[in-house]
Amino acid sequence: MKLIILEISANLRNLLKPDSIINNYSDVKTFYFSIPTKLSNFDQNHLVKQSFLFFKSQFSGDVENHISIVNKSDIGINLKVAKELSWEIFFRFNRWVRVCDGIFDEDLDWFISGFTGKILDFYSDDENSVFLIAFSGESISKIPFDHLQKNINNISPFYTFLESEFIMPDEGPENTNADEKLRIEIMLQLTNFQINSSLEKFDRFSDLLQFWEDQFKDKLVNPIEVRINSADQSIYQLVDIPYYDERFGVWVTLFSDEKIVDIPIMEIVKVINNKIFNELIIKYKKMMAIVLPN
Repeated sequence: MKLIILEISANLRNLLKPDSIINNYSDVKTFYFSIPTKLSNFDQNHLVKQSFLFFKSQFSGDVENHISIVNKSDIGINLKVAKELSWEIFFRFNRWVRVCDGIFDEDLDWFISGFTGKILDFYSDDENSVFLIAFSGESISKIPFDHLQKNINNISPFYTFLESEFIMPDEGPENTNADEKLRIEIMLQLTNFQINSSLEKFDRFSDLLQFWEDQFKDKLVNPIEVRINSADQSIYQLVDIPYYDERFGVWVTLFSDEKIVDIPIMEIVKVINNKIFNELIIKYKKMMAIVLPN
């Protein structure tokens, strides 16, 4: 197993940036990442690069001469007094990751090795962490369009769930704006979404969600009575469209005799007294079933 080792002298510690994670370990002089041998050579080299980039990013000066690559069997330092850094320190909201070699997505029916994406959410227990990843536009474009069309009834093709052992940190696309525009273009094409006005411009996923939020606000005439996906079948009054997010889409504020709650529109199962609003929800949910995480 390869180790990427950083050894810190007292002078080098003075160059640490204020927000460096290394500042949390003032008594530790040696830090390292482990490169799993089960990974392909390409992936191992990718992690070596990410290790160097990370260590360099922690300092305001040049530290490359203090970073080394060694085999664990040949190491000449005591690892018991060193600090191993977990790869999961990279796996945070909105951070870019790359899928390891040899990964097949059964729902998408496609190999997603080398695909890149951003972390939208994660789920963790005592043993495993599972990450919801939104694929980059460049990654989605690798899949033939007819294959995407064939599989949209199973799951949204724009996302996947992977455990931490199947992903690696990544810098992301060189041009994130261009990549996001490519992603939204594929979304619009796949959902047959018709742009009816030259004023409608969708360069980012947030533009599309903002469009739908505006549509709902325009049609919101109080009171709108709805039922949601719950056991009690209570009737709520929809009183506001407060915000949207890229995980759950557009949210609404509901009011009943007992409580006020915010929920995603996707959880509304029936609009009781407003046909126009109900038709709008049906169109929205049909689209979001493809472009939001399932």
